[in-house]
Amino acid sequence: MLKAGMSKRDITPPLGLPLVGYPHYTRANEGAHDPLLSSVMYISNGECETVLVTLDVLIFSKRHVAEIRRRVEKECGIPGKNIMISCTHTHSGPLTFSPWDLESIVSGNTDQPWEYIEDVISKTTEAIVEAKKNAFAASFTSGAAMCGAESGVGGNRRIPGGPHDPFVGVLAVKDETGRVRGMYVNYALHPTFIHEWSNVCTSDYPYYVRLELEEQEKDIVVCFGQGASGNQSSRYYRNGESYDEAERVGRAIGRAAQKSPVKFYQKLEPEGSKWHIHGYVSLAGNYLLLMFYTSVAGWLLQYFTDTAAGNFDGLDAAGIKVAYDSMLAEPVPLLIYAGLSIVLATVVCSFGVKNGLERITKWMMLALLGIMMVLA
Repeated sequence: MLKAGMSKRDITPPLGLPLVGYPHYTRANEGAHDPLLSSVMYISNGECETVLVTLDVLIFSKRHVAEIRRRVEKECGIPGKNIMISCTHTHSGPLTFSPWDLESIVSGNTDQPWEYIEDVISKTTEAIVEAKKNAFAASFTSGAAMCGAESGVGGNRRIPGGPHDPFVGVLAVKDETGRVRGMYVNYALHPTFIHEWSNVCTSDYPYYVRLELEEQEKDIVVCFGQGASGNQSSRYYRNGESYDEAERVGRAIGRAAQKSPVKFYQKLEPEGSKWHIHGYVSLAGNYLLLMFYTSVAGWLLQYFTDTAAGNFDGLDAAGIKVAYDSMLAEPVPLLIYAGLSIVLATVVCSFGVKNGLERITKWMMLALLGIMMVLA
């Protein structure tokens, strides 16, 4: 049985703690525009436990991550290696590392606010333990949408119109009643709408991503995971540096996280056009392709078993055609083999992308190469 648990803790820093994100400016925290959070998603299939954590800070040292893993493993048995901790990468968050000194970060010999860091470590550990304790029977839904330069959100940091990543990745957790209890949203964009002029901490636009989703789903816990945002920025797409712009972008990403393919077309189409119709066509096309390839996969399995059984031995092209026509005239075997193909696909997908799809694809490509060499 799949189980999930959601939890969060407020990790807003105390007044006076240094804020980091703009190294040429010294800033001390004078308050909070919005609470900084440690957000947790716990996932278990009964055999393996995994935890996804997002922190509203710029950088969090590997040393501190290791300590959280150690404590959690000791307190509730979740393997430390199965705990992934990432940051929203806000540029208006507290100091949780030695500023701009990579060697010191690695060695741990740094002048860091240890009392605050201990608070983050303790609260994150508590949240993980709580998420596991309160885990519920769950189902999962994943999806993706686009929300980049075409939506006036963000794009290439150096070259206007250059390569960029507009995709919003979403993993949603539902309980047995179908209510959404948690979401993990992944998006690549530097949180730099609030610049060095601000002396209060904020998670920047990720706050508004959460706010948009929380307004749609009561009591939901939202984890925002920053993507590969090194060259992804709002620089050429924002209308100034302000909370209004952070809200515009954050809510746009939050809305995108809830969109189906049909609603996605409805959002992007120019006023008065009919592009939304293509959304319905695309959705129907997916189902048609699924039905078609399921049938073809069933044929291939039946051909394989017939070939292995020697049923095609000695047949010429005309004989093969007769065998093919006979196969199509027998619906029961067709249904059995189509069903078998669905079962096999489900088993592969159950192992996930890396251990399922990627692994079997490697072996199948090697097998295809071997077949080509034999036939050549």
